[in-house]
Amino acid sequence: MKPAVAKIFLSLSLATSVCLAGAQQPPGKQPVPIRPVPGNPTVPLGQGKPDITNLKKGIIIGGAVGGAGGVFVPWGTSVDLSGVDPLPGTYVAGSPAAVALPGRCAFNVTYDESNIGTGATSPLYTNRLKIIGPTEVAVNSGRHLNAAETKTVTTQPYLTEGSNALMLYLDDGNAVAESNEGNNFFSIKYTLKCKATPGNPNNPNGNPTGGPNPNKLPDITSAKGGIIIGGAVGGAGGKFVPWGGVADLSSLDPLPGTVVGDRCAFNVTYYESNIGVASTSPPYTNKLKLDSATDVSINNARHLNAGETKQVDTQAYLTMGGHGLELSLDDLHQVTESNEGNNLFSIRYTLQCHKPPATTANCDGLPDLVPILPNPMSGTVMVKNIGKCPAGASKLTLNCSKEGIPAGTRGGCPELPATLTPSAYHDPMFPDSVTVNVPGLAPGASFSHTLSFWAALKWTTGTYAFIGKADAANTVAESNEGNNVANSTLVVP
Repeated sequence: MKPAVAKIFLSLSLATSVCLAGAQQPPGKQPVPIRPVPGNPTVPLGQGKPDITNLKKGIIIGGAVGGAGGVFVPWGTSVDLSGVDPLPGTYVAGSPAAVALPGRCAFNVTYDESNIGTGATSPLYTNRLKIIGPTEVAVNSGRHLNAAETKTVTTQPYLTEGSNALMLYLDDGNAVAESNEGNNFFSIKYTLKCKATPGNPNNPNGNPTGGPNPNKLPDITSAKGGIIIGGAVGGAGGKFVPWGGVADLSSLDPLPGTVVGDRCAFNVTYYESNIGVASTSPPYTNKLKLDSATDVSINNARHLNAGETKQVDTQAYLTMGGHGLELSLDDLHQVTESNEGNNLFSIRYTLQCHKPPATTANCDGLPDLVPILPNPMSGTVMVKNIGKCPAGASKLTLNCSKEGIPAGTRGGCPELPATLTPSAYHDPMFPDSVTVNVPGLAPGASFSHTLSFWAALKWTTGTYAFIGKADAANTVAESNEGNNVANSTLVVP
């Protein structure tokens, strides 16, 4: 598998492959190598650099999706937002004075991004809005601009009451090498007392995704206003952390046997709600991410009827120190929603893992990961922990070969369409395999994943063999290391 090549083929190894003294200019970015333009790998390295900035010299807060009716605030100025209507039903009251968490409410926020350079941006980059803390209040990922292109970005962050600063970081992940790295940061100061609005929980802005009937779409968001970390499955005994809040998790007991190096695992509970007027379709995926980059929990095949709320219980490995934990609902944007801007939520945490005292409830053995493949092969893979103890995050590899075709020869397993970008399945450690990241699993828990590219494959007549290997990187100490391989076949008449 060659990650820089869009057309990837399946061979023996199925090669496929986010103080109000003023917001200060952040430290300068470190130069990163120039990369080829997306979709045109023939563009020579270093030919034409992009330059991402904001040309309209300000930000629009409030109003409808796209900014109509909102307040334009020039960069570097101050504004009182107390008279601006927040999105209906988004007011969250503050906590008691002893805790001193302010109230908050959400607004449509609109800004532009422009590429004033001579080359297209590459790779995809991420913009973030933050308030002093710093706390992320909006993450817009998967961004791309051609040379001289301008795009309007509308998002829906929660802003805290009181006096604060709102900061826009363009290409916040420093992914793009630019001709000018010093014009990506902008800020304003604001004061806010959330204005009362009718308690309408539905999206008031029609259908920002452009669908034909804004009254017949779902809208996935997070209910309960936060996340529970630690405790038992379901959240009992855990710590509730409000979205946008900061928590010290060091006093929480991690799952027994999961303190590995600089990380440990906890039960995590959150809620998902469909506040739209239609059921979700197709099944979608939620992800918990560390610092907006590393998946630590994946929950597939989610579905919500109109008006339905579900509790989601999962386990996640958290890294020690200070980090961000982000919940991305419908992470792959599989569901067309009436409001695509209320799917991201985050907290900041500090953590020092400690081993809980040994009790009879703690495990007295090791995990044991086994792969499960359907027969005939249907594009779904599964890993189950049949051991006595929790297993850390691991990798599952999948290889394919066609009967009668020499290993690694084109004409064996099918090629992927060039329009697909299966980079999520590429791991440099396994360059000739499809690789699936498997989150930590409690004893008896399983993880199922459907390959996103499977339906697009074109199979020719013949017999195909598949080999799945659990814990392919051998990072989990298991009670049985000999049951990590599963086989399946597919016969195409």
